[in-house]
Amino acid sequence: MSNREVLRLYVNGEDIMNRHSNRWIVDFVQMPMEQAQQYREPFKYVEKHVKPVRDKNNERATRENWWRHKGTVPAMRKALEPLSRFIATVKVAKHRMFVWLDPIALPSDRSIVISMDDHLHFGLLNSSPHVIGLWRQVERLRIDRSILRQLVLKPFPSRACWMRSKPKSNRRRGIWTRCAAF
Repeated sequence: MSNREVLRLYVNGEDIMNRHSNRWIVDFVQMPMEQAQQYREPFKYVEKHVKPVRDKNNERATRENWWRHKGTVPAMRKALEPLSRFIATVKVAKHRMFVWLDPIALPSDRSIVISMDDHLHFGLLNSSPHVIGLWRQVERLRIDRSILRQLVLKPFPSRACWMRSKPKSNRRRGIWTRCAAF
């Protein structure tokens, strides 16, 4: 077994918007401890640096599965598995920019991942009409940019279904949320 199998390029918002920091992380996905131990050097590193922190965690599952990432998002991993690359952007940013990422990259939880690898959708997402329309919706709905991810794919019904929720206050007219895929 090669240690390469469990090493992933860590990508956060700074890496997407500026320049890659070339940070790598150990990712055992959902491996049991016995299987993870077969990768000796990465396991030793995680045991030395991660385990002491996780031992102090209040969540029992986090303490017991200290070698695993807390939120592995199996649905995202499954969607990205057959792709040669995928599209990513950051959740909160002044300017919206979509980039290609290699499958070896593991985006942070502050990233939006779009499981498409074709030029058509990449071009549409980066197009002026999409970006301008996105900002108009933000201004019209008077919503915070941090929930912008719920609006990003609204124009693409072929991949996802979106529905408007009931407003929680008079200030908001409703928020687009994802429902079951077609």
